[in-house]
Amino acid sequence: MILSTMTYEEIYREISHDFRDVLDYYKQTLKPKVCKSAQKSRIYPWRKFDFYTHPKSRNKYVYFSIVKKHSLWESPEVVNFCEYEGKYGKEIITVAVWKDRMTFRPTIIISVFQAHFFKRYFERFIKNDQAEYDKIAIFLARNAYSLPLSSEAVSANELLKDEPGYLNAALLNLDGLCFGKVSKDNRNIIIYKTFLPFDELHSIQNEKVLPEYIRMLATQGCADYPQCSETINTLYMDSARKLRDILLGDNGMTNEERIRAYLQEYSKACHALYKYIIV
Repeated sequence: MILSTMTYEEIYREISHDFRDVLDYYKQTLKPKVCKSAQKSRIYPWRKFDFYTHPKSRNKYVYFSIVKKHSLWESPEVVNFCEYEGKYGKEIITVAVWKDRMTFRPTIIISVFQAHFFKRYFERFIKNDQAEYDKIAIFLARNAYSLPLSSEAVSANELLKDEPGYLNAALLNLDGLCFGKVSKDNRNIIIYKTFLPFDELHSIQNEKVLPEYIRMLATQGCADYPQCSETINTLYMDSARKLRDILLGDNGMTNEERIRAYLQEYSKACHALYKYIIV
C-alpha cells in the first residue's frame, strides 16, 4: 500500500506492480457493466464513477467513464487514477504505457499530482462548486496529453525551486501551464506541483515562452510518435500538416489561441495513434 513516507521511486514500483491487474479489472469486469448501463441511458453525455481496491496492495483506484452519445455506448472513454494520502493531503497518480520506438518494449510513466496542484487548478480554472472527483476527472479527461516546454518556461516561473535529485519541468496542456519536477534517476516519474491558466501567465511567459514554443512545435510536429507502419505514417503526416498550419498559417490568432488550437488538434492525433502504440 502506498504510504506518505514512501519515496516517489517506491511509489513508481508499487504502481507498476498494480498496473496490469487494474487494467484487467476494467477490461474483464467493469467495462461490460459500464457499456450495459450506458446503452440503457436516455441522457448523454453519460458519466459514471467506479472504484477498485487492489486485493494485494490495497491501493485505491478510480475509474471515470464517459459516453458522449448513444452510438458510442460500446466504446466508452475512461480516465483512471490512483489516490492516496500524501504528506500534505490527497495526491493523484495517473499511468501511461508507451512502447519504445526502437525496441517496442513497454515503459510505464507515472504522473503524480500533488495536493497543491489540484487546489490551484480548482481555484484558478474550474471556479465552481462541482464535487472533487468531478473536478479531477474533468482535468484528466481534458488533458490526457501534456507537452514539455523549454527551459525558458521553467526559469520564467519563480514558483519552482531547485531540489536535489530532480529537474524542474514545465508542461503545457489545454487549460494552461503545469509546473513541477522530473526525477533525475527515473525520467518516467513526473511530479506536478502547481498550475497557472493562460490568463494568469506573467508577461515574460507570454512574450518569451509562447512564441518560442510555437516555433519549436512547428519544427517538431508530431515527432514523438514512432513511424512503424503505413497506418501510423498516414496518421502522423496528416496530423503534422494540420498542426503546422495552425501554428504558421495566417489565421489572425493570438499566440494563446494558436497554442489552444494546436493542443486540441494534438489531443485528437494522440487518441488516433494511441491504440497503435500502447500495450
